[in-house]
Amino acid sequence: MSLAVGTINGRLVRDPEVKELGTGTVTSFTVACDQYNGKSKDKTPQYWDCECWGPAQAILKYFHKGDPITVSGSLRQDKVDNEKGKRTFYKLRVEEVGTLPARGSGPSAPEPEADDPF
Repeated sequence: MSLAVGTINGRLVRDPEVKELGTGTVTSFTVACDQYNGKSKDKTPQYWDCECWGPAQAILKYFHKGDPITVSGSLRQDKVDNEKGKRTFYKLRVEEVGTLPARGSGPSAPEPEADDPF
């Protein structure tokens, strides 16, 4: 069996958005993280589209633009063929969410409530 999984540590690019679709509710957001070049120590930003199907009240309640976040889940590949040509997009289907301490702060991140799904 093959499985593509990933964990991303970064910051939210914008506030999470909720969409109602015919197949259910999806919360989508983008996480920015830096990829480091070991030789020159330069960093290049990478942007990862993430989606969480089903209830995601904890994401909406605790995370906003610029907040540090850790997400884990399965990677999904979408291929699009349009007038601009063929393009491939990668998304992370979120299964777990965690927090990272903000820069310069201690371990005072909010604790999720017992009824939060994450």
